[in-house]
Amino acid sequence: MSELSVTVIDTPEQLQGLAPQWNELLAASAADGVFLTWEWMSAWLGCCLKEGRELFVLCFSERGRPAGVAPFYRERRKGAFGVRTIRFLGAPEGGSDYLDVICRRGCEEQVAGALYRFLLEEGRGKWDLLHLQDIPADSVFLLRFLERVDEAGRYLELAPGAYCPALELGESREDGWPRRASAGCKKKYEKELALLQREGEVVHLVEEEAGAASLERFFRLYRAVSGRPGTRLISLLQGYLERRGPREGVRIDTLAVQGKEIASLLHFRYRDSLFLYLVAVDKTFNPKVSIGHLLLGKCILDAGQKGYRRYDFLKGGEPYKFHWAAGGRRSLQVRLWRKTPLGLAEALARMARQAGKLLLR
Repeated sequence: MSELSVTVIDTPEQLQGLAPQWNELLAASAADGVFLTWEWMSAWLGCCLKEGRELFVLCFSERGRPAGVAPFYRERRKGAFGVRTIRFLGAPEGGSDYLDVICRRGCEEQVAGALYRFLLEEGRGKWDLLHLQDIPADSVFLLRFLERVDEAGRYLELAPGAYCPALELGESREDGWPRRASAGCKKKYEKELALLQREGEVVHLVEEEAGAASLERFFRLYRAVSGRPGTRLISLLQGYLERRGPREGVRIDTLAVQGKEIASLLHFRYRDSLFLYLVAVDKTFNPKVSIGHLLLGKCILDAGQKGYRRYDFLKGGEPYKFHWAAGGRRSLQVRLWRKTPLGLAEALARMARQAGKLLLR
C-alpha cells in the first residue's frame, strides 16, 4: 500500500466542496452515522465555530481516491496558558454521538498511521492536545490509532465516555412489540394508556418528514415545559434540515389529549434507525401518568411496524432509556498530548487532579 496524502481543509468554502464525496465515503465506512454526515457537520460549524476556534479537517487520499476524513477543528483556550486543542466537529456543544474519524472500510490502518504521522511531523506546530470526545469504543479507526501510539511508546489517556442505550426493533412478537422489549415495558405502557384515556381521546401524531413549521411547533412546547429558549438547538436543527431536506432528516412524534399537545419527541431518521434527540413532556398535565414513557411506547411500536431496525436513545443516564433499552454502545474519551511546554503543563495538571481524587477517597 502506498502512503496516503493529507490535505488540510480550513475554510467553510473548502468544506462546502466536499459534500458529495464526504457522504459517499461515510456510507462506505464502518463509522456511518447521522452525526458524521456532511450536513450535520456543516450545520454545527455554522452555529458553533465561534471565536478562538478554526476549522482543521484532514482529508486522506490514495492516488486521488478518498480514503478517510478526520472531522476536526482547533480551539485555543483564552488566557496566558492558551492550550491548542484538536477536537471533533460536533462537540462539545450539540449533543453529537458516535463521533469518529471516517475511513473507507479496509483503510483504517492506513488512515490511522497517516494521521499520527501528520500530527507528529507536518502538523506538529499546530496543537498541544488531541481530544477525541465520545469516540465509540468499538471504532476500528481507534483500535488502529491506539496500536500506532503504543508502537511509538507515547503516553495517551483513555477514560470512559458516554453510553448510548438502544433497542433492536427487527423481530416482533405476535402482539407487535419488539422481541427484545421487556414484558414490564408493555405492562407499564398499557397501564399508563388506560389512565390517560380517562382524560379524553389520546392521539399519537407522527410527522415522518418534519419541516420548519413542525420544528417551531416542537420548540414551543419545549420552551414551555423546560424554561430554556433552545436558541442554539433551533439554529443547529434548521441548518441541518436546510442542508439535508425533510425526506431524510427529522421525525417528530407528538402525544395529544383532547387536542392538547402534552408531549413531543424529536428524532433523527438515518438509514434504518431512529435516534431520539430531544424530549419535551408536560409532566404537570397528569402527574399520575408517565406521559413520556407512554409516548415512547407508541413511537417504538410505530417504528417497528414501519420497518425501522433500531431505536437509539443516544447518550444520557435517564432511567426511562434503560427501562426500554436492551443493549447499547459505549464511547471513550481519548487524550494525546504533544511534548510542548503547554501540552506537558496541561498533562501534568490533569494527572495532579486525578491523583488528588485518589488521595481524597
